[in-house]
Amino acid sequence: MWGGIVVVVVVVVVVVEVVVVVAIEEDDEKEKEEEKEKEKEKEKDEKKEKEKEEEEERGRERKYEEKERDEEKDEEKEKDEKKEKEKEKEDEEEEEDEDEEEEEEEEEEDTPKKLAKSPAAPVHQVFFFHLIEDQMCQ
Repeated sequence: MWGGIVVVVVVVVVVVEVVVVVAIEEDDEKEKEEEKEKEKEKEKDEKKEKEKEEEEERGRERKYEEKERDEEKDEEKEKDEKKEKEKEKEDEEEEEDEDEEEEEEEEEEDTPKKLAKSPAAPVHQVFFFHLIEDQMCQ
């Protein structure tokens, strides 16, 4: 009888050990799966972080490029404005020169007329005035 009890106890102990070993193995597998999932999540997070950093870098580069373009546009505008100012100055100078030339021509034309019309004008000046007028008309 004691032999049957010992066999039953041994069988129970073996079954308990097998159940415990199986439970431990299942726990180990669950832990491994959880670690794998955590690693996958870490990798995903790292990828997202890298993508985010890359996007930020691209954004900085775009801003820098836009800033450079704006600076170049501003420089071009300044150059264009300087050119326009220079052209305006040149045009004004040309107009002044033309005005001065016209005034000089008018003075040259008016001087003989004034002399000819003045009562004290000598006869030879009147004569030369008429000659100059004739030559200009021809």
